[in-house]
Amino acid sequence: MNFGKAIKGVRKTKHPNLKQKDFAKSIGITQSYLSQLESNKKTASTDILKKISDFCDVPLSILFWFSTEESEIPNRKKQTYKILKPAIDSMINQLIAD
Repeated sequence: MNFGKAIKGVRKTKHPNLKQKDFAKSIGITQSYLSQLESNKKTASTDILKKISDFCDVPLSILFWFSTEESEIPNRKKQTYKILKPAIDSMINQLIAD
């Protein structure tokens, strides 16, 4: 799972004008730690993921969806995943952009 990509994507979508440092402060972590999370150098605890989802006003499951990588999908389901992922991503992005 690539939570870094998910965290950064949701942060930039929900708070595009909020600097990384200010976002980190808002959820009670340092900018350095947030940077490590977003670059996938560290793994966020469930508590941190929950704080991020709450601050961004998105369900925690959205972070899990956006962190899922194709390599994690069973081979027998990859074709379906490849077909559905762009549509699901688009729907979620429309929902969270508001």
